[in-house]
Order: sequence, then C-alpha cells, then structure tokens
Amino acid sequence: MRRVHRLSGVLAWTAVGLLALGAVIALIPVRTPGVQDCGMPIDFLIGGDFDRLPDAAGRIERDGRVVKLDPAARERATEHPCSQRVERRAIPAGILVVVGSVMGLTAMTLAMVRAWRRATSRAPDDTDDTDTTDKAEVA
Repeated sequence: MRRVHRLSGVLAWTAVGLLALGAVIALIPVRTPGVQDCGMPIDFLIGGDFDRLPDAAGRIERDGRVVKLDPAARERATEHPCSQRVERRAIPAGILVVVGSVMGLTAMTLAMVRAWRRATSRAPDDTDDTDTTDKAEVA
C-alpha cells in the first residue's frame, strides 16, 4: 500500500509540473519579426486572430497604417505566418496539459481507492451471528 501512496504522490507532482509547463508555453508571446506580433498562442487561438500577409506589392497594414515590407520580412510573413508559429507552441502546450490532466486524475483515483480500502479495512464488522430463525416456526 505504501507503494500506491508514493506513486500517487509522484503522479500528482508530475501532473502539476506538466500543467504549469503547458500553461507557460501557451502564454509566451509569438511574433513574426517585422510583420506581426501574434501575441500569446492561447489568445491567438481563442480570439480567432488571422495572419497578416503582404499583398503582391509587399504592403501590409501595421499599427493602423500601410507599410511596405522589405524582401526578408515579406518572406518571413509568407513562409512562417503567425498561425504556423502559434501551432508550433500550442500543440506541445496542449499535449502537456492533457497528459498532466490524465496523470492528475490517475493520482487522485489512486489516492481515493487507497483511502476507501483503508476505511473499509478499519470498519467494524456489522454481521450478527445470532440465530435468525422465526420463533413462530419453532413452536
């Protein structure tokens, strides 16, 4: 039983670490240098933001005005837009959160089963060994 207690503790602390790491990864801002500040991956996904891609002339709207991008920035914007950059962060973060949640639920289940077994093994035996025959039948 001690092994189950230790295992549930290890699983619980590992789950906390994975959840925290997943949250941190989802909150680190992403940007396409010179083109767009994508923001936090979780905000980008929930807010339904979209990629800012330059037109044929290399122009893009940034900070309320239209600017022409240099060739390097235009290439960054078209080859690695925010959605791809966010995806590279959001998928690992999501996996960490899901695995951490499953581990946490497993740890909680193990702890509850252990507590239930300990409680049932300590409970007094309520069975009564007295004679249960009906007195009317005997007479």
